Amino acid sequence: MADAPAKPDADPAPEAPAKKKPPIKLIGIVATVMIVEGAGVFFVVSKLGNKPAEASAKAIHGANPAEAKGGGEHGAKPKAEEGKGGGEHGGGADAPKDPETPVELAVVSEKFQNMTAGIAWMWDAEIFVQVKAKNEKLVKDKLKAREAEVKEGISLIFRKATLNQLKEPGLETLNRQVMAFIGKLVEPDAEGTSRIERVLIPKCRGFPTG
Repeated sequence: MADAPAKPDADPAPEAPAKKKPPIKLIGIVATVMIVEGAGVFFVVSKLGNKPAEASAKAIHGANPAEAKGGGEHGAKPKAEEGKGGGEHGGGADAPKDPETPVELAVVSEKFQNMTAGIAWMWDAEIFVQVKAKNEKLVKDKLKAREAEVKEGISLIFRKATLNQLKEPGLETLNRQVMAFIGKLVEPDAEGTSRIERVLIPKCRGFPTG
């Protein structure tokens, strides 16, 4: 009996398709996302980690050092700094003056000679003028600019005055003559009023020298 024809071998199983490698672009994107996430997690953890330390520092010291900088025992700013240069209400020497406030300006402090009584007398005198605050700078500058002329003019007043005039209890004659002299050196205001309010002679002592 003839041999039966051999059965053909079963069809070989189809080969599994080769795995495709993920594209390089995709790998780069994934890596970048992972790096960004890692950095974000590190940032959040580091910020949260500092919170307890800051809270502990505040609990110990009672305030932020920057907030209490320059403060006293309780971190408050000293009053001396709040109203620096000021008085009780923060005003100070630099606060603007009332324009009508009287201000005293020194004119001369000298010794003047007088010989009208036949003997030499020396008069030790101090003279001031009183002006309003609004005229202070103008009058002061004028007296400074003409300082020598002022001294000469007042010296002549003392030389020409009689001994009785220099010994007047209120120095009325001397006061009036100095007022007229200073009034000529300092021009009046726009209304024609003298800028000199008063002449003050707090010291006028005489003694014979011959």
